[in-house]
Amino acid sequence: MTKNKSFIDEFMGFVKGFGVIGLAIGVVIGGAAKTIVDSLVANIIEPILAMIGGLDNISELWVVEGIKFGAFIGDLINFLILLWIVFVAVKIIISRFLSPKEREDMGM
Repeated sequence: MTKNKSFIDEFMGFVKGFGVIGLAIGVVIGGAAKTIVDSLVANIIEPILAMIGGLDNISELWVVEGIKFGAFIGDLINFLILLWIVFVAVKIIISRFLSPKEREDMGM
């Protein structure tokens, strides 16, 4: 006869097996990084680009009336910075937890 696992035992197996705690930590850190990147783009990069373009605010940059090209550029910069942060974090994690053979198999 097999012993039935309790709900708690199954849940803990899920947490350990799928790295849920690591995922949760990653989400929290990612949220914090997004806040910092949002601030960097909104308070430093966009004002610099606006000064270069002779505008008060980069979101005022329009190619055609109603199409906010400048706002898109700000969002794109934000996305690229976050993408770079995720790339660096994944590279660090992979280099720390995978063997050279496993890294080679992944093409890294």
